Amino acid sequence: VYIYGFYTGYVAYNDFTQEYYDTLQGALRMVADSTPTTVTLYANCGTFVEEDATAMLVTTGAASNVTLNLNGYHAVGRITNNGTFTLELNGGSLAYKTGAPAAAAAYQGAATVINNGTLNIQDSVGGGYVTSDAIDNSSTISNYASAVRNNASGKLTIRNSTITGNTAASRGGGIYVGTNAAVFNNGGKILNISGAVIQSIATTGKASTVKSGYGLLNFNGGTITTIQDSSFLAYASYGIFNLGATIDEMENVSFRTDPSGVARTTTSYYGILNRNRVS
Repeated sequence: VYIYGFYTGYVAYNDFTQEYYDTLQGALRMVADSTPTTVTLYANCGTFVEEDATAMLVTTGAASNVTLNLNGYHAVGRITNNGTFTLELNGGSLAYKTGAPAAAAAYQGAATVINNGTLNIQDSVGGGYVTSDAIDNSSTISNYASAVRNNASGKLTIRNSTITGNTAASRGGGIYVGTNAAVFNNGGKILNISGAVIQSIATTGKASTVKSGYGLLNFNGGTITTIQDSSFLAYASYGIFNLGATIDEMENVSFRTDPSGVARTTTSYYGILNRNRVS
């Protein structure tokens, strides 16, 4: 970590190598296949002027088993998981920061976390979050940007966490379960969402064509087993858009379509828009 140009020490510890690293990216890359490894963050990283905020890009192997404990600190970067990955926010945050004032082709399909394996996102203390400010310029659902993208081979569980999505030229969002949303489930499986806040919020200072996105987009044959004790917030959009996909069970779930707390009455926006099956 560099503060005003001065090196201040290590930022992360890898319990497999039993070594400290001066970058989180370096610690995450030193994992062995089939060996459970925990990487613990000990300082904010990627958040100072001297560091490139978008530089950290880590891709895990298919046989990897990694736990990243943010330990209350804040990291900037992106992760693509192909193995087994637990993101323990522990009151910290992971953000993809582009600073882009308008939509761009470079951010089509972009996400803070892309899951092709088994991904668990949890927060044991509260206050942690995953977020992205990427804005894509595509009208094609599969190219939508998101904070969390769960692809066809992915299995995703979210517990006690906040996912905040981007805005986009079409429909940005938090979880992309197939399209532009905070969470995007693109033909994958979401086993459980519990105690979570999933939100896509309006962003000031962006181009006038930028719209708010879905909280959760379940798309392309995606399945969600249970959603419990969670809330979905979208500004001028849908809290959940279930398109050609299935949600098996929802219990104690709330929706809000305007961050001001006043739900919009226009027929254009709903807490949930279902175009397949919700049990």
